[in-house]
Amino acid sequence: MVTKVDLAYYDEVSDPLVTIYCIEFPGLIGQILPCNDEDHNFVFVTEKPAGIIHSNYGHFYRRAVGEEVSSVVQDYPIPLSLSPMSPCDTIFAFGNRN
Repeated sequence: MVTKVDLAYYDEVSDPLVTIYCIEFPGLIGQILPCNDEDHNFVFVTEKPAGIIHSNYGHFYRRAVGEEVSSVVQDYPIPLSLSPMSPCDTIFAFGNRN
């Protein structure tokens, strides 16, 4: 399980606003790839079962499974975008320095 805790401080309020996001998934995390987005998401590359999980904070996380997914992410380790097409279909875009 991965847990993200956000603390937001405001001048007019003495206590911070606390938001907690939890992502539970099977497998072991082999790699963590930060996304360059305003929500500070991550892509977790998992082992056994192989695949990826995009945290998609504030929404339901998105994942893709299979050895072919893991091998593509090894060659293209920079998360570029996440495009939910339906509740069950998502397009992930990854790149590399080239």
